[in-house]
Amino acid sequence: MLASLLIAFAATPFALQEDCALTDSQRGWLQGTLDAWATVTADLGRDPDDLPWTVVFDDRCVWHLGGDARLLGDTDHITAGLSIRGEAIAVLATEHGGAVRLPDGRQLEPAPLGFASLHDERPFFVIALPEVWRATPGMEDVGDVDAFVRGIAAHEMTHTLHLSAIAAAVDALGDRWALPEELDDDVVQARFGDDSAFVAALDAERALYRAALAEPDATRKRGLVTEALGRTRARQARFFSGADEVLAELEETFLGMEGVAVLAHRRLHERAPTRVSFVRTSSRVPWSQEYGYTLARLVDQLVEGWPDRVFCPRPAGPFTLLEEALGLRQRPVDRDGG
Repeated sequence: MLASLLIAFAATPFALQEDCALTDSQRGWLQGTLDAWATVTADLGRDPDDLPWTVVFDDRCVWHLGGDARLLGDTDHITAGLSIRGEAIAVLATEHGGAVRLPDGRQLEPAPLGFASLHDERPFFVIALPEVWRATPGMEDVGDVDAFVRGIAAHEMTHTLHLSAIAAAVDALGDRWALPEELDDDVVQARFGDDSAFVAALDAERALYRAALAEPDATRKRGLVTEALGRTRARQARFFSGADEVLAELEETFLGMEGVAVLAHRRLHERAPTRVSFVRTSSRVPWSQEYGYTLARLVDQLVEGWPDRVFCPRPAGPFTLLEEALGLRQRPVDRDGG
């Protein structure tokens, strides 16, 4: 989302390799992932036909789903048999020679990874096929690797729905503030993770939000959220000052971004647990995901039509949405979609 990620693409010819045809197991996993994408987008009220440029690879070949052939060079599409809601998806393939070229011009060694990014304000999504993950030490403890990697795909593909708007919001903050040199969704944790006073304040407010989630009485739920929001704004006022003042907006932006992606992943797992797992491979879950998920669940409970406020040109963060729902903040007049 940052300038360093928006590298101009230097188009080079992609030579079609017939031996990069998808195997039956690869095709089955990819079709299941596309079906998961359709489920996620329908659940969020988005258009599943708007598939992001998707790059998948194994240890030898790379496949581009929905890619722009003008940027990939002079090549032909392969017949892959993949579709969304019955509509065929164009696929291009090539051997990558140990360097997987991305739409933004970067090259990656084939490794177990999945992420979303931008090229020319257009989102794209990258994922290693399950066989790449399966060969990684430690993955034997995961169980169903296919379902695990599909869960990662669901999370990262959700990011593509609002990544352009979030990148624009961060760029706008950069026009007003000096942003941290190391800027990602864990920027607040990186800055204050070792500050015991900050962590204590954060833990206190998170406990209130979690209590609100479990509270069945609507009046008491709203009271707990109101108290939690007061603690949140007090913590931000106390710690986010001087050069750190910009962190208040960055915190809410990244909590919102990660929270809805974890929510989408979790919902998909609940609908199809044998096809999508919700497994953590590390005991250290970033604040942006753990806290963001708690807030996303509360927004889902209290804010009607929230996806239209999140997946729009001006995304609203979870604290803002909750304050509006409780009458603590006036919702702005919608003049340009969000």
